Amino acid sequence: MHQNLRTAFIVSVLMMTSCTSSTPSTPATDQTRIGSRGDSAYGLGVDAYKREDYPEAVVQWRQAVAQGNRLALNNLGYLAYYGLGMQADPSLAVDLWHKGAALGVSEAQWHLGIAYQEGKGVRPDPVQSYAWVRCAIDTATRNAAAADAHADTELKIASDARESLVEIVDKIPVEKLADARQRASACMNAYKVR
Repeated sequence: MHQNLRTAFIVSVLMMTSCTSSTPSTPATDQTRIGSRGDSAYGLGVDAYKREDYPEAVVQWRQAVAQGNRLALNNLGYLAYYGLGMQADPSLAVDLWHKGAALGVSEAQWHLGIAYQEGKGVRPDPVQSYAWVRCAIDTATRNAAAADAHADTELKIASDARESLVEIVDKIPVEKLADARQRASACMNAYKVR
C-alpha cells in the first residue's frame, strides 16, 4: 500500500508541474487556485521534490499554502505524513488533507482516506476511510471528464483510489456498509468544487 501511494504521489507531482489557472483571481479563487511552475512557490516545491531536496520542498509548499494554493495542501501533507524534509507529523498531514479535501483536491481526499484506513494521525475508521476514498474516485473522475489539462493525473488518482477501496471494503463490518455509502454520498455532494 505504501509503495503504491508513494508512486502515485510522485506521478501526480510530476504530471501537475505545468498546472496553471486561467481563472481570474477573486477572493474565492484565491483560496483554490492552482500553482504554476517556474518561479511560483508551488513550482519551486515541485522542483525541490524532484531533486529530493525535501526540506526545500517543505519551505516552498508552506509558502504556496500561505498563498492559497490548494494542491500544495496535499503535497505538504504527504511530506508531513512520511517525515520527508521535516519531522513526521501525521496529525498535521491529516489536517492539511482535510483542508485540501474540502477544496476538492482528489488526491488529498484519497490520502485522507488512507490515513483513516491506517489509523495514522487519526483514529482508524473504515467507514470514514471508505467515504473519503470513494469521494476521491468521484472527484478525480469528474475532473478528468471536464477535459482538464491534467486528465491523466486525475485518472491515475481514480485508478489508485479504486485499488485502495477494495482493501477498505473488506474491513468494513457488514452492518456499517450502508453508513459508509451514505457518508461517501455526503462527501461527494459536499466536495464537488474543483
